[in-house]
Amino acid sequence: RTDRYGGDLEGRMTFGLEVVEAIREVVGPDFPIIVRVAGNDFVPGSNTNTESRAFCQALEKVGVNALNVTGGWHETQVPQLTMNVPPGAYAYLAHGIKSAVSIPVIACNRINTPELAERILAEGLADFIGMARPLLADPELPTKAMNGHSKMIRPCIGCNQGCLDYVFRLKPVSCLVNAEAGREAELGPISQSAYAQQVLVIGAGSAGMEFARVASLRGHKVTIWEEAGQPGGQLALAAAPPGRKDFLYFRNYLANVCKALGVVIQYNVKATSEKILSAVQNGEFNRVVIATGARPITPSIKIEEGVEVLQAWDVLLGRKRTGQNVIIVGGGAVGVDTALLLAESGTIDNDTLRFLIVQQAETDQELHRLLTQGNKKITVLEMAKGIGRDIGPSTRWSMLADLQRYKVNCLDKHTVLEIRSDGVLVESASDNTQKVIPADTVVLAIGSRSQNELYNALQDKIENLSVIGDAAKPRKVLDAVHEAYAEGTK
Repeated sequence: RTDRYGGDLEGRMTFGLEVVEAIREVVGPDFPIIVRVAGNDFVPGSNTNTESRAFCQALEKVGVNALNVTGGWHETQVPQLTMNVPPGAYAYLAHGIKSAVSIPVIACNRINTPELAERILAEGLADFIGMARPLLADPELPTKAMNGHSKMIRPCIGCNQGCLDYVFRLKPVSCLVNAEAGREAELGPISQSAYAQQVLVIGAGSAGMEFARVASLRGHKVTIWEEAGQPGGQLALAAAPPGRKDFLYFRNYLANVCKALGVVIQYNVKATSEKILSAVQNGEFNRVVIATGARPITPSIKIEEGVEVLQAWDVLLGRKRTGQNVIIVGGGAVGVDTALLLAESGTIDNDTLRFLIVQQAETDQELHRLLTQGNKKITVLEMAKGIGRDIGPSTRWSMLADLQRYKVNCLDKHTVLEIRSDGVLVESASDNTQKVIPADTVVLAIGSRSQNELYNALQDKIENLSVIGDAAKPRKVLDAVHEAYAEGTK
């Protein structure tokens, strides 16, 4: 702009300052005005920390009572709200503005727990804490924190699947971890059942534990048989890639709340149809819920003998190691997760990075290289057009940027014809040409199928039998949790 609202910083501040002055004139001197500002736009040519501080000083002079400081806007290429943003990462922006003004400053962005909020306040980084998504995940967060029940807080995990992704699709706001979010008036409080049941749940994944939580609140006595030695099911898979550990916080919450409600979780129990049927016939249970999840698909691709072919689930869980030249077959969410996990191999850890920065031991360029160039060559093959098409829009762009940053070779519209000793034979749909891509390890990430054998074996033998989550149909965690909630209210 070339008028008085453009040009230098003073000109660019004019519009915002005039808006505040106009508001003050209408509301009077005793009405609080709080302004939301970006501590740094993180957009080339836009406001940096320095300009934002100057603007906030000007806002204070025209009568603003408090400043709500966020990170950059949605136009930035620096992630602001995704799970890989470290908790409280942008509190430093609030502190920078707090040091330049005398009015209260509110810190925001990825402040998801009362413990983190208290630390930010104790360190003097801000005067108040702003939370949005955490209150969607658990509206009772402040009350639970005040009463010392932090372990019972349903955590916001920063997945954006039910909130931002739904908004971008013009759908009503929801929440992965809270099936009631956005439907409070429709669902109402969970009511006590007129008849208390003895319920057996097979599987302590997200669906099994969410069902157990809700059913227990209704007054049912719930027992879970879990084949593994710990709860969570596929949440451990979801938490494996870098920057995704928040999924474990949801797992821990479900385990904690189930324990508090008296749900009995028996680990290392191999459920069979005979064992389940016997328990029902003996009167131990009068309702059975199958929540056994899914298992990865093995494709009908010709594979030469002796070639190392692994399932992505085994790689993500650390059960199998790959070589240095890896091809991942499947460019959906699991394939992208696996690529990002492997891409970090050989990069420096956070402690080393901190040491090198403090000591000014390396250049910025070398530090960036050490962080983003590992010791593996990774190629992702996808038969369809596009990589990560099943990842939500609020997260997909940053994950694709990470793939590029880590120099992962992504080839869409490529069909795998054969896995050979010298690599993978593929055909490109773009020009119908074939070629062999060298690899010493091939990782399969082509989807999963329901693990529903128990349900199929028992559906004609047990009257009160149901199946939920991926055992019914492989989907997103959000779908499994919401379906489990609905089943638990029955």
